[in-house]
Amino acid sequence: MNQRVRVGLIGSQFISHIHNLSLKRCAAAEVFAVASPTPGNAQKFAAKHDIPHHFTDYRKMFDKMANLPIPSWIAAPVVSYAEFILPICLVLGFGARFAALGLLVMTVMISAFVAPQALWTTHIYWAAILVVLMSLGPGVVSIDHLIRRLYKR
Repeated sequence: MNQRVRVGLIGSQFISHIHNLSLKRCAAAEVFAVASPTPGNAQKFAAKHDIPHHFTDYRKMFDKMANLPIPSWIAAPVVSYAEFILPICLVLGFGARFAALGLLVMTVMISAFVAPQALWTTHIYWAAILVVLMSLGPGVVSIDHLIRRLYKR
């Protein structure tokens, strides 16, 4: 499966030109849309660089271009916080089974909606590790184990 990654640029000034040139050199990427809050800038940039879609609001670009099962204004902050907090919980062993479940759900969603071609190269290993963590728990050196010992007294 040789599917190109569709990229949307936010902004249409100096650095966007550099990003666009760099992405044009990447065979696995396709600049598919551009968004700029200044009226007319995105349209000019899209016409100049042969980009098929242009928007004045990046949220509209995400809603139209992203293939997500939920609105992007919900998905973006939830996934961002989860990507930051859940691995920290795993390392500390705090709510490790719930953290592993959350990361497993994210891995499945990424495999289904973002990068299905990476299932057998990357995501299956993450899923296997997370399933083991969910079934066995975090181990003796963890906050979960400490809480368990404190409440047994």
